[in-house]
Amino acid sequence: MRAPVVAFLLSLLLSILAARTRLGRLLHTRSHAERFSQAGASLLGGACVLAGTAAGLLLAGGGSSLSAGVPLVVLAVFFFALGLTDDAFFLPVWIRLVAGLVGAVAWVLWEGGAGKGISPAGFAQGRLASTLAAALFVTGTANAANMADNIDAHASGCGVLSLAGLYLLGGGEGYSIAAFALGGFFAVNAASGRVYLGDSGALALGALLAAGLLRLRVPPIAAVLLGGMLFLDPAYAVSRRLLERRRPWRGGTDHLTHALARRLGAPLPAAGLLILIHGILVLVGLALASGKLELTL
Repeated sequence: MRAPVVAFLLSLLLSILAARTRLGRLLHTRSHAERFSQAGASLLGGACVLAGTAAGLLLAGGGSSLSAGVPLVVLAVFFFALGLTDDAFFLPVWIRLVAGLVGAVAWVLWEGGAGKGISPAGFAQGRLASTLAAALFVTGTANAANMADNIDAHASGCGVLSLAGLYLLGGGEGYSIAAFALGGFFAVNAASGRVYLGDSGALALGALLAAGLLRLRVPPIAAVLLGGMLFLDPAYAVSRRLLERRRPWRGGTDHLTHALARRLGAPLPAAGLLILIHGILVLVGLALASGKLELTL
């Protein structure tokens, strides 16, 4: 239990430093249409979570389960670096998507070459089809988590529960460590709103979630439930934009989070309610994925 606790404490400390000292100004927010609040904040939350996770993994040692997770770590670091570049330079959407897809394909081939058989239940069969389907799923989930990170505490709170769910399904100690590290950031983000995950943290979170669902071969319905609001909030925004004949990748305050925040008068109560709903969805997803609950259609 030491490794997750160290991951939590280090992420918490670094997040406080990013929120309250000049360290946070190394990478600071600019105005963005997706964000409910336009107040300035540090974008180093993802780096704080990554540092906490790395410290926890090092403390846990190089056991067989952790060694088997090397491709997963590389995938998360790749999406973190892609997001960090986007935070700093505002990459065009197509560049971010293509780069993410290339990285995801490389990860799928790496895992497949190691005999992991990462194609999830219900995905297209066949080498090429399953590789492309899995890579699209990773890229899509990474960007969905990024879209869901639009009010304080929402993406990180939901992410903690989803990562914990993957750990409980047998995803390995790395998911427990990552969940605790994300929890350290969540505490500061919810309390102050002066440090964000940024694209770096949100893309890495989504990639970790997708990779875990693929590795564990979670059935599609259970996978959607385990992703919960990280899937449903972006789906709500994208469907609205398509119905209004707007470009779905153009940002705006038309998410479910934004609508609820306006109704409740503040973002934090909205995030709390959505995290509660997300937790219920994760519990149902866990029951389905573990066979304790069956759906008959």
